[in-house]
Amino acid sequence: MKAICFIAAALCLCSGTFAAPGNLAESCLSGDAFRKPLFEQETFRQERYRWAATDATVLIPAPTFTFAGLSLGETLCDVRDGVPVRFRIQLYSRGHHGPLTDEAFLQKLRETRSAISDQLGNPGKENNRKTDPTRNSYNVGGWQWATPQLLVRMEYSVRPVGAKIRPTPEYLRLTLVPAQAAGAAPAAQAPSRPPERRVQRQNGYTEIVGIPMVDQGRLGYCAPAAAARILAYYGHEELDQHQIAQWAKSDAEGGTNPEVMFKGIRRVLHDQYKINVRELLEMDVPDLRQLVNRYNTFAARKQKPTVVFPTGGVIYVNDLWKKFDGPTLREARCSNRNQLRQFETQIRASIDKGHPLLWSVFLGLIPENPPLPQSSGGHMRLIIGYGGSASAPEIVYTDTWGAGHERKTMSLADAFTITHGLRSVSPRLN
Repeated sequence: MKAICFIAAALCLCSGTFAAPGNLAESCLSGDAFRKPLFEQETFRQERYRWAATDATVLIPAPTFTFAGLSLGETLCDVRDGVPVRFRIQLYSRGHHGPLTDEAFLQKLRETRSAISDQLGNPGKENNRKTDPTRNSYNVGGWQWATPQLLVRMEYSVRPVGAKIRPTPEYLRLTLVPAQAAGAAPAAQAPSRPPERRVQRQNGYTEIVGIPMVDQGRLGYCAPAAAARILAYYGHEELDQHQIAQWAKSDAEGGTNPEVMFKGIRRVLHDQYKINVRELLEMDVPDLRQLVNRYNTFAARKQKPTVVFPTGGVIYVNDLWKKFDGPTLREARCSNRNQLRQFETQIRASIDKGHPLLWSVFLGLIPENPPLPQSSGGHMRLIIGYGGSASAPEIVYTDTWGAGHERKTMSLADAFTITHGLRSVSPRLN
């Protein structure tokens, strides 16, 4: 029985005083929003933003904008050459905002649809409902409006009325794109595509390129955000961290337990998206006890405090890891050369195939650069490469904290020191 629990601290966005919310509808309907560089537009000049991915996506915090009189939450603006090409707006997600009754959610749907119809001057049309592949008992529904300048898509997911279990609202979101970009949305159950020569070798490093950034923002969503990045890499941009958090039963402030997460998504990924999730390293209770014993041997030699492993009851893994001294733990773990070599071999084999790795770690034991928004505790990130020299091997990794965290390096020894889980996620091509 697994006992590892990951708790990701909430990420705080920059604070400050914002101007009164701007009208995003006016900017989009005039066409200005999609013609000029984002920060040269009058609508956007007075606001403060955060790059979710350098030169690719801007995170616009609430309450910056309204649309059709609707107060918008945090919004992602995708840009190309500095010019907006898409706005992605989360109006509601159960994992973020908490549960709503089915009556309250249906009322929110009606109000949203009515407000957009009034703003755009047409009633729009309903998209065909379909079964959500992530949860067979759920319906994915939507509405779409088109004007000469703008296409608006509203999407939501809820268990249908009449099911044996009462409806459970899941999410409500908007997508705004210029009218000329009004192509069909990708099929939710399209098979995963293999990476197209995305492994790059240069300057002594072998690494995967082209993995989109997903910024977890204020949420404790490191695990869903990391999984969403891998899914987007394999061609499934329609799946976001909020949906994955539903499978994970995440709590926005308390983080995600990846054991629950992967139990929920492994079946969906395997059956619906032809993606395999395989554990390469996972510390269970005996492994953790063995690590504590090994650590205590080295701690005693250095006259450092030893760690007492609980003999019964609940094991609070975060509390246990916090008791380790980083340099002593590094000596203890890396003294097992076979395990260290196996860790390196698994990373190299996966990266050479173009398969990123989900990497579960405990923060705060070794210094990292740039500084992290989360000072300690369980966290999930991606390993995307390896390099360095034979005498000083390194890994290349990335975090879900937006710009500045796309590509970072760490010594293999330090990486192994803080590791308590490693999983490969690869497309099933047959």
